[in-house]
Amino acid sequence: MRRYTIFLISLALLAVACKAGKSSFQSEVVNGEESRKQWQEIPSVITNVRDRAFYVLRNFWNDVSFKENVLHSQNTELDKKFLTFVRLLSRYPDSSLRRESVNIFVSKVEKSMEVYGYFVEQAEFYLYSPSSPIRDENLYKVFVERFLHSPCCDEMTEARLIFQKTMMSKNNVGALAVDFSYTTAEGEVCTLSEMAKGKDVILLFYSPGCRECENVEYLLANNDMLRECIREERVALLAVYVDGVETIWERCKDDLPDEWISATDWAMVRRNRLYDLKAIPTLYLLDGQQHVVLKDVGVETLLDYLAQRY
Repeated sequence: MRRYTIFLISLALLAVACKAGKSSFQSEVVNGEESRKQWQEIPSVITNVRDRAFYVLRNFWNDVSFKENVLHSQNTELDKKFLTFVRLLSRYPDSSLRRESVNIFVSKVEKSMEVYGYFVEQAEFYLYSPSSPIRDENLYKVFVERFLHSPCCDEMTEARLIFQKTMMSKNNVGALAVDFSYTTAEGEVCTLSEMAKGKDVILLFYSPGCRECENVEYLLANNDMLRECIREERVALLAVYVDGVETIWERCKDDLPDEWISATDWAMVRRNRLYDLKAIPTLYLLDGQQHVVLKDVGVETLLDYLAQRY
């Protein structure tokens, strides 16, 4: 809860800055007197947008002494500062700028095992956790790579980060989605590759009784545009019960809309870690050739995309 409070405070500060009519990058930087000072101190000879961004990011942590007691004396301020740092990095997908900026940051925090561990957790919570409102897997990958090369990375941290790195490498946008077999409510055994030919496929990994699953199912079932696309066979919706408990499957298999494909994979996806199911429900969108178009997105993002496409 404390982290979300800090997140909302930071967003409010950034929103005020945006209303002040500053340039887009400057408005992202402004978060208190300290960041305004950093912006003003950019040498006038640096005019390239990327170079100006890197100047701010490179010097962003100059005023912080990363000693262990900093976590006890400046914990809240560090959270707010890290959120601003992450938002600045999110503005610029330039991979080299991200790597260089993160490398400078981790080089500072790894002077203390405790501080290093704290920021490993912060990065994971804000950028990888499915409950985070600013989750950014691509940016998190940059942090993971650098964290893994730190002398502070112990065996437990290394194992966790390597596992996350492996899972993040699966079914990325543009890649061919991993095939798997499933059993429909009618008892027919099919594969994803067989049903994904020539139409977009919404993959919904769900579990009966999950409140968030029910919310997502309601939004999908009551969207007129999506119902029309399914009726016209431009889109198929494959809802996969992922826990594989036979008694639950028998009880719930007919609860979903008739136009959806209700199925269970008998826990094969989870057991073999074919998809990164950090939380349930999880949504993917595939194209007619089974390539991933959207990966692990919210239902609003999915419906907005389909509305623009159709």
